[in-house]
Amino acid sequence: MSFPRAWFCIFLCRSSSRLLLVKILVVRYQKAAWNLVITLGITIFAIAFTLVSMNVAAHYLRDVAPHKVPLIISLRVVALVVILAVFGFFTKSRTAIPKASVLSSTSTSFIVQPRDAPEEALNLTLARIETQTHDARTLRFILPQSNRLRHAPDSF
Repeated sequence: MSFPRAWFCIFLCRSSSRLLLVKILVVRYQKAAWNLVITLGITIFAIAFTLVSMNVAAHYLRDVAPHKVPLIISLRVVALVVILAVFGFFTKSRTAIPKASVLSSTSTSFIVQPRDAPEEALNLTLARIETQTHDARTLRFILPQSNRLRHAPDSF
């Protein structure tokens, strides 16, 4: 192994081990920082891929003679890889983001009984359901014009 490549491998190994330690600490103590965890995971993967591909390329290319493959073919392969990488970077993902499903105003009604006045019933109409995650939804209701909720600040 050449001297600069050995130092670069050592640098990448140490960097990936430190990033792995940071990722473990973030997962353990910062449970809400999933964007950071994903970023660290992708970075660790890129470093590991660079380490492996650098050594595999050096292994397979050490016996290649320059006259076996014409230069134009090598340039075409490099150009194809760069074009595919740029295309993959700028294409949007195909995963569908669930949009809020809007229901008709007469489709579903709920009756809410306030605690302070048990004889009054408040008729709420479901306006829409917004899917937040696979197991959580936000329900939006419409109040009738005759009824308005009175509340002080910070009382929900």
